[in-house]
Amino acid sequence: MHDELQIWRYRSVSQAAVFTDLRGFDDIFRFDTGQPLRHEFPRDAAFHMNPDFPTDLELPDNVANSLQVLLVSARLQQALQAAGVADVEYLPVAIVDHEGHVASATHVIVHPVGLVDAIDLANSAYQPHRFVKGRIDKVTRLVVDLERVPAERQLFKLKGYGAPVLVRRALAQGLASSAFSGLDWMDLSAFPRA
Repeated sequence: MHDELQIWRYRSVSQAAVFTDLRGFDDIFRFDTGQPLRHEFPRDAAFHMNPDFPTDLELPDNVANSLQVLLVSARLQQALQAAGVADVEYLPVAIVDHEGHVASATHVIVHPVGLVDAIDLANSAYQPHRFVKGRIDKVTRLVVDLERVPAERQLFKLKGYGAPVLVRRALAQGLASSAFSGLDWMDLSAFPRA
């Protein structure tokens, strides 16, 4: 039997662009807070391609990045909107190539708003965060209490541990049927994969 919840993952794409950083928005820790960012996210925010990989120019639908935010194409954004995914913001961000030209002005960061307090701490295996009370770290088994996940939440992050983005299985299957490049899934029970 497969898990009801899936982990959103990246699948390697040949010649996919590699990025140095996100410029124009310094408060990157706020991507893990669940707080709305739409009204303060700068219009000139941009991911820049890493000059160490000058021939890697492909932009998949699901773009890997060091911030581990969901950076997606307009096509994948439209699929999420068509599926009725709520409680997310779509933050426009440019992708700038090695020569300083805009390679894409249509990609967005999918930012889940409102963290879901559903970690089953008694059955999960983890270490508490050394400095931040209420956060967990170094998870070796993550168990989520589905009864504490609101029925309307199809895509979300967890309160206390914002690393994985979780999606309902039905949404994952619907997106998988459209063959979006760079997009993959993992059963929650397999997380974290060594």
